[in-house]
Amino acid sequence: MYKPIPPLSFIFYPKITRFFIIAVILCSCINTETYNGQKVEESKEGLGITIKEDSSYYLVEYVDNKMEGLGLMNLSNGNTYVGEWKNDARNGVGQAYWVDEDDLGGDSCKGEFSNNLINGVAYYSFPDGTYNKGYYKNGRMHGLGMRVWKNNEWDGDYYIGNWRNGIMYGLGKYFDKSTNVIKEGIFNNHLFIKAKPFTVQDSLEIMNDIESELQVVYKRLDSIKPLVEKMSDTLKPLF
Repeated sequence: MYKPIPPLSFIFYPKITRFFIIAVILCSCINTETYNGQKVEESKEGLGITIKEDSSYYLVEYVDNKMEGLGLMNLSNGNTYVGEWKNDARNGVGQAYWVDEDDLGGDSCKGEFSNNLINGVAYYSFPDGTYNKGYYKNGRMHGLGMRVWKNNEWDGDYYIGNWRNGIMYGLGKYFDKSTNVIKEGIFNNHLFIKAKPFTVQDSLEIMNDIESELQVVYKRLDSIKPLVEKMSDTLKPLF
């Protein structure tokens, strides 16, 4: 009759058997990856592609074994990024698209990144067509910016003014299309608190500054994309 082996009996296995079991367990925990591209000795240096165990890949320039320069990230869940890299992270101007990431599914962004998060000026769009233009800190609107709502219950509404950590906070102006009412003043946690003058000139100056900086971002992206496509064509045989 078959008798199950108690888990503790592992310690009584022959030495070679214990070694084999431990090796299998350790190997299963390691996220293996493959690299094809330029090297200096054993260090990644120059253009190359790193393919992860889950088929995600990074087609980028490397300096001293770190992603540094231009490149493309394509994750197995469909999330992508094309743009500038520094110190093994998304740093600089780039364009990102999220297919599957909690509440970001379908969102996209053209803007400035730092340590893998949106930091700086950015144009950010949502699946329904709603969009933000403004300044970001650690992935959230922070500072001056504008949101225009599209194809939802707030369709046609817009807000221009100050933001804090993704929330309307401080001096700003909100236009409610359904009532044709404009609220100018202090906002807190998306709520209008009290009236205070916010002139048309204030709005124009804010948006002119943001648009001017965004044009620099767009121009940089336009120059990056053909270079990354050329890099991709060079490495296609290695995919």
